[in-house]
Amino acid sequence: MARVLIVEDNTEVRKTFVYMLQRSNHEIIEAAGVVDGQQKIQLPELDIALVDIRLDGREGGGFEVAKMADRQRTWVLALTGSCLSISDESTASVFDEVILKPVGMLEFFSFLDHYLKKGLPKREPN
Repeated sequence: MARVLIVEDNTEVRKTFVYMLQRSNHEIIEAAGVVDGQQKIQLPELDIALVDIRLDGREGGGFEVAKMADRQRTWVLALTGSCLSISDESTASVFDEVILKPVGMLEFFSFLDHYLKKGLPKREPN
């Protein structure tokens, strides 16, 4: 079981992710916007953070949240409906992966399983 944060301002989308994760017995923490997300992404023992790129009606609001994560202990995955690439340097500096929405359950859980099997991030301190 993993401790997963979902930062998504669209209630229906957030509840869909919560539903999928609860059915897999993960502990879920929800945040509905930038300020709430910035606080919760710093919680201890957080395994994965799923962060929508567009928060509070602003493209890039998710970057503000992701920058607050302790990437020595938390995987940070971007959720987006746009063509964002992890190969982009600014994206890779705050996110470990980009998940394009809509995403099917099998694809979504394959992303999660991949990162959970890797264990904690192994990064050099900045």
